[in-house]
Amino acid sequence: MLAYEETVLTHHHVKVWKKSEATPSEVEVYAHFVVGEDGIQSCEEVSRVICGNAEDADLSHR
Repeated sequence: MLAYEETVLTHHHVKVWKKSEATPSEVEVYAHFVVGEDGIQSCEEVSRVICGNAEDADLSHR
């Protein structure tokens, strides 16, 4: 994570378990937050499925 003034950048991996599947999907996420006095003002995110079903490619905005 990197923070400077109102900008916060993160890079993380997320594991997602679905009830219908025995193994999790793993997603890599890069996010850019703009933070103000009232909290998060905006968030832009880019993600990709590292392992799991191809249908999970839209997990970040589903």
